[in-house]
Amino acid sequence: LELNGWISGSMLFYFKEGELYLVTSHGMAINYWDGTGHFVMYLFILDGIAQGQERRNLGLYWFGSIFNSMIVLLCGSVAGQFGSKVKPSYFLNVAFVAG
Repeated sequence: LELNGWISGSMLFYFKEGELYLVTSHGMAINYWDGTGHFVMYLFILDGIAQGQERRNLGLYWFGSIFNSMIVLLCGSVAGQFGSKVKPSYFLNVAFVAG
């Protein structure tokens, strides 16, 4: 939301000093997908757990979605225009994908 100018001051420092590639169009799309699609899937999975239902397929879809989006984002950030400006915060995502 900050990249579109709807809010200000919450993530600006991180976008400038942390993960610079998140200001690209693909990075913004990943942010929106993580903030909406994955959040809704979390809620459905938690609802299923609370009701004792199996939501295995949804969990696998969530995992595949987040894993593949991270792979594309990480590879694109190294190969793209910000490849020479990789900061230590980038390696937090590498650990997330590898773990």
